[in-house]
Amino acid sequence: MIDMDVRTRLNAEQKNGIFFLLLSKAFERIAFYMVMAILMQYLTNGIGVEAKTAGIQYSLFYGMFVVGSLFSGWIGDVCDRIKFVKLGFLMMIVMYLLFVFIPNVNWLVVMVLLIMGFGHAIITPNQIVFLGNIYNEQGKEIKALPGFIWYSIIVSVAAMLAAFLANVLKNQLGYLAVFIAAFVFAGLALMCFLMFKKAYRKLDLVAEQKEDQTEVSIRRINKLILVAMISIGVLIRFVLNQKNLSFTFAMRDYLPNSIDLSWFTDGLLPYLSIMFLLIFLFVVSRLKRMNWKVIFNFILLGIAICVLACTLVLGYEPLSNIISGNVVFLNVMIMIVLSDSLLSSVMFYSVYRSSPLKHKGLFQGFSFLIVGLSSYIIILGVKMYENIGATVSFLILMGIMLASGVLMFGVKKSIGKE
Repeated sequence: MIDMDVRTRLNAEQKNGIFFLLLSKAFERIAFYMVMAILMQYLTNGIGVEAKTAGIQYSLFYGMFVVGSLFSGWIGDVCDRIKFVKLGFLMMIVMYLLFVFIPNVNWLVVMVLLIMGFGHAIITPNQIVFLGNIYNEQGKEIKALPGFIWYSIIVSVAAMLAAFLANVLKNQLGYLAVFIAAFVFAGLALMCFLMFKKAYRKLDLVAEQKEDQTEVSIRRINKLILVAMISIGVLIRFVLNQKNLSFTFAMRDYLPNSIDLSWFTDGLLPYLSIMFLLIFLFVVSRLKRMNWKVIFNFILLGIAICVLACTLVLGYEPLSNIISGNVVFLNVMIMIVLSDSLLSSVMFYSVYRSSPLKHKGLFQGFSFLIVGLSSYIIILGVKMYENIGATVSFLILMGIMLASGVLMFGVKKSIGKE
């Protein structure tokens, strides 16, 4: 495999494009997370929708975002992706504004939520394709990973800022102020995207070629990587999403009632995630050489850290006789966040990098579908914990990660032979 220098300089248009694309993503995510933070409360307390009905409407909104991502990625592949994303922004902006005036009519609320969800579904997978495209990788080059790490950092910061803003606006000015603020942030996101478009149109990009000129051997390698990422993606996300469920339940059940770690899990973990991503970005940016072997090593490291976290939970009884029990679970939660920080951006990048040139939107949409489905099936972890107990549950979670690691190691060996 050919090693590529990840510190290859970007030209001015590439830098401008990446800056405005990420800034657009930041504003779009702030708008999205602000609405997500208060949507259930608004439906039930703001316009008087029954709790059960509100839950269905919320699920339809999120479901449209998840399922719509698959179709919107494919549509972006076959039409003008920039025009399509602009349409998504306009749908999102108009729907936020409509929420200010919408009456409590069930079918109308559902329609607005579905259109708003599909607007976000248009934007998200296609923006990731733009991000990968603008690095202009070709052959066996691997240069875009830092951009994907920045993307994860932007999304994490936006989520934290949005939750704070939504809470302040709701308490001080009411629910409608949140939707008005979301409308403003969505408008800013569109403005930044139009600035990105100017830079993007000036570039002669490999991804915009009419024909895929990738070597047959590289296509074969990419196909193997893509199948592996899709296969293990839902499994890894299922385990990592247990952070706020099975891992939190175990902490509640094992630790004495007098010990409360909510100050750490609720207050500090989000900041730790951003810190880990920044450290990861620094490490990746300093690497002189990178190839698929390095990428797989990052994935295997993330899997190993998650396995170690499961092992600590399984070994809590003997460990608590040596060190404090709260120290054990502090380390468990830190390891889960560290594992997630390593795996999320690397796997999104790997799906982009290995997908066919003319179907990158489709497979990015598919990866978002996997993430969304894993969010829906996390309840299986709860059922598993309640029915078969903590020990067997964590043995299963550890087994899932070990199986993913074995598959990833096999792919790494196969690629090495190529």
